[in-house]
Amino acid sequence: MAPEQFTPEAVSFTQPVLSDEFLARFDDFAATVQAHDGTPAFSEQTRIELSKALATHDAVPPRVFVLERAGYLAAALVAVPASGGQQDTVPGVIEAAVHPDARGVHLGQEFFELAIAELGAEASLYNLWVHGSAQDTGIESPANALAKAEGFKPVRVLYKMVLPLDPQTRENLVEASDARQLPDDLLLRTYTRDDEQPWLRVNAQAFAHHPEQGRLTLADLRERTGADWFRPKGSSLPATVKTPAASPHSRGRKYRALSPPRHCHRPVKSTW
Repeated sequence: MAPEQFTPEAVSFTQPVLSDEFLARFDDFAATVQAHDGTPAFSEQTRIELSKALATHDAVPPRVFVLERAGYLAAALVAVPASGGQQDTVPGVIEAAVHPDARGVHLGQEFFELAIAELGAEASLYNLWVHGSAQDTGIESPANALAKAEGFKPVRVLYKMVLPLDPQTRENLVEASDARQLPDDLLLRTYTRDDEQPWLRVNAQAFAHHPEQGRLTLADLRERTGADWFRPKGSSLPATVKTPAASPHSRGRKYRALSPPRHCHRPVKSTW
């Protein structure tokens, strides 16, 4: 739609019922925002939680608020509660975005304030995640600017690290890898289906204080490993090597997955 069609007078504030039709419109909206901003406004886990809420009714569903006109979304806010009854110790996650054509007319601020007002006291159970803010470069996303304007302050910042895999970089990586050797009691192997439960256990302990990563379930993991982008060869796992005692009938080695460290480092995250 044209920018003039997304005016405060033309849009309506609603709490849509989750359906396949709505999720299709939500996906189109999210894709448009990402194409314009160069970064997604909603995390993969938020989208998974929306699908789970539509498919099952055994958990507290996310709360969704939108501004829309004629079926087109001008803005959307998703509040995903903490799972497993952890609301008192682990915050839920709020993510929001405004359509590029609806910016610059104060829709975002009005919409955000309406949604937070609807959440009421429940709003204190969430952290606001802002994507695409780069404070060290001076580049500020619209969502980051809105969060600051509404009085939110950053508590953690997540930096995305990238490495261009050009021929020279690949050569350097191979040389660096060849120059290092693992201890005799460790090996690297690719991910298999048998690693699901050990992986979930280690992940839950390593990210116990992470509102998103730490609550991944078996269904979440299988949705990721079943995606078209997942390649087992691209997922290396360290494992300990246990050589059995010598006997006439023993050959080879036995392997077990690594246990989580007793003192896991808390991850850095992008929350307000």
